[in-house]
Amino acid sequence: MIDDILFDLLHMESVELLAQNSDNDSKELCVSRLEHIGYNTGYRFVEKATKEWQRFKDELDVMKFICKEFWSTVFKKQIDNLRTNHMGIYVLLDNRFRFITQMSNSKQYVDQMPKVCTTGHTTCLIKTYDNVELLAQNSDNDSKELCVSRLEHIGYNTGYRFVEKATKEWQRFKDELDVMKFICKEFWSTVFKKQIDNLRTNHMGIYVLLDNRFRFITQMSNSKQYVDQMPKYLAFTCGLIRGALSNLGLNSIVTAEIVLPPSCRFQIQIQRQQ
Repeated sequence: MIDDILFDLLHMESVELLAQNSDNDSKELCVSRLEHIGYNTGYRFVEKATKEWQRFKDELDVMKFICKEFWSTVFKKQIDNLRTNHMGIYVLLDNRFRFITQMSNSKQYVDQMPKVCTTGHTTCLIKTYDNVELLAQNSDNDSKELCVSRLEHIGYNTGYRFVEKATKEWQRFKDELDVMKFICKEFWSTVFKKQIDNLRTNHMGIYVLLDNRFRFITQMSNSKQYVDQMPKYLAFTCGLIRGALSNLGLNSIVTAEIVLPPSCRFQIQIQRQQ
């Protein structure tokens, strides 16, 4: 349930960010970019998910996999109806498509639905990689800061909304340190499937979180080419932390640095009221 919330929020943030950066003359470009994220996510997901499967018998067997196992993994339900003319055309009907169940039928939202429906999501991590790569491709050397800022913005909104939903039935945290322990344990385990390896604080509003095997960079090389790209892969997580803390009542500045790949250190400075 928690993973589902995180997936949905990240999807919506991706749609909203690209929509905001597309004027009326470039709606097709916006949709194209979202479809590109969906394509890469789907390709990589199936590559990982089916590596131990036997080969599919034929085209129809592939489509049945999409309608059952694939759709169930992504949307927690199977396709309601599959039809084909046996000439290469297939129609998949989802009577309650998850991404638009809470959207109104008004013209404003109907106009936005192609953007919402175009991109699929599988895992939060694969989608984050694609968000980074897409924004990096659209950022020249003079706009690297803008690229990092946009990724941090996606992370902030995702973290803020996620914590809002995930902790609504929790008791209030006792103090600032209790919040940080939640970030290091429950929050980090939900997002990265592991806890933070080490938490340190000077008890004056500065906290240092060490992840000895930060998942977003575990497969990246130590070459200069990749080291230069790593800040883009850290920006989303910095925003994720900052958004989560903001929802819990703590304003903060979050920075990150690579210790020795894939080890990563996040520093959180709480902005206390004077």
